[in-house]
Amino acid sequence: MAPDPRSRSSSRLAPWAAALAVLLCGAVWAGGLRGPFLLDDAAAIVESENIESLTPLARALDAPDGTGADARPLVALSLALNYALGGRAVFGYRLFDLGVHLATALALLGLARRILIAAPGAHAEPVRASVRVVPVLGAAALACAWVVHPIHSATLHHVIQRNGTMMALFYLLALYGAVRGFASARPGPWFAASVLACWLGATCKEEIASAPLVVLLYDRAFVSGSLRSALRRHAGLYAGLALTWLLLAGLATTGGRSASVGFWIESCTPLDYLRTQAKALLLYARLALWPDRLAFDYGGFPIAHRFADVRLEGSLVVLLLALSLAGLWRKRPWGWVASGVFLVLAPTSSFIPLTGAVVAEHRMYLPLAGLLALLGMALVRATSASPRLAPHAGAIVVAAAALAVVPLGATTWRRNLVFRSELAVWEDTVRKRPENGRAWGYYAIELKKAGRAAEAERAYRAALALAPRFYVGTVNLAHILFERGELEEAESLYARAAELHPTDGEPRYYLGAIGLATGKIEQGTRELRAALERSLDERLRGPALRELAWVLATSPDESVRDGEEALRLARELAAAGPARARRLDVLAAALAEVGRFEEAVETARRAIEAARAAGSTALLPGLEAHRAAFERGERWRERRDG
Repeated sequence: MAPDPRSRSSSRLAPWAAALAVLLCGAVWAGGLRGPFLLDDAAAIVESENIESLTPLARALDAPDGTGADARPLVALSLALNYALGGRAVFGYRLFDLGVHLATALALLGLARRILIAAPGAHAEPVRASVRVVPVLGAAALACAWVVHPIHSATLHHVIQRNGTMMALFYLLALYGAVRGFASARPGPWFAASVLACWLGATCKEEIASAPLVVLLYDRAFVSGSLRSALRRHAGLYAGLALTWLLLAGLATTGGRSASVGFWIESCTPLDYLRTQAKALLLYARLALWPDRLAFDYGGFPIAHRFADVRLEGSLVVLLLALSLAGLWRKRPWGWVASGVFLVLAPTSSFIPLTGAVVAEHRMYLPLAGLLALLGMALVRATSASPRLAPHAGAIVVAAAALAVVPLGATTWRRNLVFRSELAVWEDTVRKRPENGRAWGYYAIELKKAGRAAEAERAYRAALALAPRFYVGTVNLAHILFERGELEEAESLYARAAELHPTDGEPRYYLGAIGLATGKIEQGTRELRAALERSLDERLRGPALRELAWVLATSPDESVRDGEEALRLARELAAAGPARARRLDVLAAALAEVGRFEEAVETARRAIEAARAAGSTALLPGLEAHRAAFERGERWRERRDG
């Protein structure tokens, strides 16, 4: 049989198509290479010690529990490599992510081209009939429209979302290897490459789980003719691909990412989540077609607690799913593509609640390719109905893609500007999603950093009005009021924060500080003890130890004083850092309280020397008074605030 002339033309044009994809990717996304780390980038990168060394390898393959790299060893290793090359400078991380994005676009180009020119067996013609020009042009149209699409901005500007981009790359490579193997006289190496890509994808993100099914459905529709025949003819391939599921299960047992599956939004059951995804899927489709209201965060998305809330949306999604399955059953190319879109989205857009992320644009990273392919197929079918346009159906698809690339790329370029600063990100988000309480909270954080305290307070209040259980917003609004001296409202907010996050000692510390400042000594000491028993930042642990030890050593109330505990806390404080005046002063008071006056006098003398050396002359009168009392054999009975 003579080779398909379109295959020869495709081979000649393929390098040019790849070069065009590279050029567009660089031109559109280069403006996004500089910008801040966002949200959980902090835990996975900025605060992570795992990325600081490539040895031992086991440590570099691990990540802090609950982060986007946890139980995803290849993602964790990529972060460690970034750190080895450039520390925590964000540019290197963004450059890596852009490289993965470009590689994924090229993999999509190669896969689409191979499907269009080499779908083997009796079912090849329906695929070939989709494009009337050389297949590489149709594949290039798909890849170029995909690579510049602005819906990817939330993915590429949020570094830890590389778990999804890396997974997508290996997903497409797994499909590519299988398709090449189906068309090859020696399929073994291609099948091995497909299995390897699938395994690597499993070390990046769980959505790779659907790849073996998508390969099997392709085989059944366009190669073997039936599932039984596909499994019999390519048993080795599917055995290897199925091992991906075992690998995913093993990684799931080693990670600590269970916190990402749950109910950040109160009273959201799995059935509520499933119903809500009907609206989410239609939103994704609209943003793919008309990306005019893209937002970094969709917190506050309305939850559908009744089927009546999504009657229309749910019916439409069920209809689209039924059409996809019908097309798949009839072995139509569009049926396979549409079913693949649903399969990729299934882990995150079905009934498994994901904490704080009912809707997220990054979930459309890979499914967007299928959606754009379906649009191309629909355009071909529409134009093929006209005798005059039918010979040019493929060219029309290419022209339509070219016309789409310009506005899509321009939108992406403008969207990059939003991600130049965290303040701009959250300002854009609250403008587009004013119902998003979490976004208002993070917007307030950035306003406070910018010195816009009054605006920050208003933003925090807006956040808590929309999301009363938003812990970060509750604590930070309390901080603003505490600094301003409005202790009554601050105390109420710290108490609410302590209920929302019982294991965090920060609100307990401030409750203790307010108790001492307002004369509620017993309450203050109780809260300070509670703070020290919980997770407490080192920035606050020292002050908490100092305040509690001082009160226990010097309180006029005998029921409050506890010299032995005061001495234990003061020694812990002294051991925590350099010998500073106030630390030594507390230790001296505790020593005096237990009757060890000689040591108290000597420690007080060292406190005075430390104050003079540091230039803290304002402390000297008090320190001198304390030493004089200890020299007289007297215990100090004046509580010092702060």
